[in-house]
Amino acid sequence: MLYSIQNRICASFLVVLTALLFVVVGCQPSKPTVTSPSPAPVKVEAKAQENLPTAEYVGNEACRPCHPAITHDHEMSNHAKTLRVASKEVLGSQYPKPGEASGFEYRITEDKEGLSLALKENTKSRAPMVYAFGAGKNALTFVCPYQETGIVELRMSYHTKLKEWFITPGQLTKEKGAELGIMWDEPIAKHCISCHTTAHPMNGLFPEDKFFGVGCERCHGPGSTHIAVMHRTNKPPYYIDKKANIGGIATNELCGVCHRRTKDVKEGEKHLTQRFQPFGLALSKCFKNSSNWLTCISCHNPHKDASTDSKGYNAVCARCHTQGVTPPAKLTRIAICPKQPQGNCVQCHMKPFPVRKKQGNINIEMADHYIR
Repeated sequence: MLYSIQNRICASFLVVLTALLFVVVGCQPSKPTVTSPSPAPVKVEAKAQENLPTAEYVGNEACRPCHPAITHDHEMSNHAKTLRVASKEVLGSQYPKPGEASGFEYRITEDKEGLSLALKENTKSRAPMVYAFGAGKNALTFVCPYQETGIVELRMSYHTKLKEWFITPGQLTKEKGAELGIMWDEPIAKHCISCHTTAHPMNGLFPEDKFFGVGCERCHGPGSTHIAVMHRTNKPPYYIDKKANIGGIATNELCGVCHRRTKDVKEGEKHLTQRFQPFGLALSKCFKNSSNWLTCISCHNPHKDASTDSKGYNAVCARCHTQGVTPPAKLTRIAICPKQPQGNCVQCHMKPFPVRKKQGNINIEMADHYIR
């Protein structure tokens, strides 16, 4: 499927170069130019006498025999769907219907190859929607590969709940020639894709489709050696990265690789503590005074979607902010809420804020992770 879908790679368009940014006028399908070999092997520490092979990525299915419940939970999660082929079979109910993008100068066309973004007055100038970035919890942004090193980020994104199109964030101001989207070359293209995949290919940008989405090995490391060892014995060492007890700072750094670490947030983005959750959490007194106990996974099960039930989050707050309760760590400071000591913490201290400027009916909000 991956090979055939890449027959629709962008190949013919005019570009304007500004540093690492290219502006796209039109995309046309051509022969595939992006190769997708298995991810590069990643070395792990192993005892020489055990004669273990170099660890390689194997995909989520290799984890299922021993971890069926966790694998099932994860494959249902949004993390597992952060990159998909933009086909009707894969996207299902999230697959956009062809037709005009209401209120915009665009039309969504469909042929036997799939969907494309086109100008209303010139449907021959079009950009194939080859891949969908995002799980569709709120929206999908579409891209198509360009040659071997670039991607075209299409100018229109799709809100899966409202079934409406809107301007892709970052493209509100259309530069001359950027009718259909912006082309990103390396290293930006590879960085974008890396946060939507489990492993990197040796050549090209996109791995095999079994590595699409954020899978088990994205956090735990390549699994082939672990599997080989566990077939021999169930005694440590396990040759896999266990993340359960690495602490708040290390967990923040791990999640922040894609959700933004403090060092990654630019000066003009520091108000976006609802969008860059690890950064917001790192600013919080709760985090700083928790003796490295408070982490992203204190509130969120990493194998499932974030819960929408505030009771669970309030219970985490209560572990440190309830009179007479022994906290889970030696805190450097503790305070009891004078207004609502029994709960409703999230509603007051982590209010949701818009992630981007509102566009028509499109208003995507996230909880502010700067707990104040």
